Amino acid sequence: METALALILGLPLRLGGYGLPRPILNHRIDALQSGPNAMERRYYLCDLYWPEARVALEYDSDLEHTGPSRIANDARRRNDLTSLSVTTITATRDQVMDGRGLDRLAHQVARALGARIRSKRGWSTRARGELFRSLVAS
Repeated sequence: METALALILGLPLRLGGYGLPRPILNHRIDALQSGPNAMERRYYLCDLYWPEARVALEYDSDLEHTGPSRIANDARRRNDLTSLSVTTITATRDQVMDGRGLDRLAHQVARALGARIRSKRGWSTRARGELFRSLVAS
């Protein structure tokens, strides 16, 4: 799913993407290890990361991110990333499998990156949703 998100966000508009800068997948961010803000982990891996803007997109799958313990771990992780000045945006299956939700997510990422999504050039919200679902099914 993370790869499909990176593709649709970074593909040029003419190919049905959003034309955003390409992210780095599974980027390592070292955590603070000493002092009052020391963190539990030594590093964090971000699903999608734009280092110039310090923006991460984390995909929370239905399988890996449910239940009280996992939800609490995700919250601690996001708080730690915020402490490291990383803006973290969360994506879920429900969001990305819906064309409108995918559009909203892409615009949120663009805003965090300080980028702008230009006109869709013939790609409707529905068509983009279908393109994304075809990438996931591949």
